[in-house]
Amino acid sequence: MITDFMREVRKQILRDSSKKLKVVGYGKDDYFLGYATNTKELNRLLKNKKLSGIITDNTPKGSVCYNFKDEVITINENVLTESDIIEYETEQLLLAGGISAKDMESEIISNNMFVGYMAKVFSEKEDLVNLNQIYVRYSKYKSLPLFHSLTIKSDGLDLCVTKHQMSILTGSGLVKVHDTNRNIDAYELSKLINNLFKTSKKTLYEAFNTIDNVKEFGIV
Repeated sequence: MITDFMREVRKQILRDSSKKLKVVGYGKDDYFLGYATNTKELNRLLKNKKLSGIITDNTPKGSVCYNFKDEVITINENVLTESDIIEYETEQLLLAGGISAKDMESEIISNNMFVGYMAKVFSEKEDLVNLNQIYVRYSKYKSLPLFHSLTIKSDGLDLCVTKHQMSILTGSGLVKVHDTNRNIDAYELSKLINNLFKTSKKTLYEAFNTIDNVKEFGIV
């Protein structure tokens, strides 16, 4: 059901979006629900019964988060549960990595393989692809490989990728797509990324299948 508050938000977004419409919708626990680049997509997103709020970063005021549950509008504030991408990516690695340094090393190597393949998929398509290297302190007795993550920037949208999570970085915090608490199948993930970045779903699926332990990523 679209409330009066949501109708006012819709009007404000259409008025304030100086260029292309860019709206990210999120639901319970800040998980991604949809993305709108035009009025039709925005209307469809607002009708989603699971929608908790939306974020638009390209307004004259900066990043604006519209919380539909509490009917609150915040500007240029980290209001979602997660806001530090490096901290979140590392946390997800630690949750998946096992209890021994050997297990953690194996998990990092597997992650770095996945990130490397994803970097190749996007390198020819997107405006900017950043490969990040993170030092993980897991055990003072063991030197671990650097943990790689990928930030894909395109048309004002930042997608942050590791084997254990995918999230969209906004000016209001992280909208989570996939992590250790929420698996997403290959079809839905490929469709999502294709819609956001116009990358071949077939190419993405092939990239996922290059990882030996792909099932651990939840793409089966």
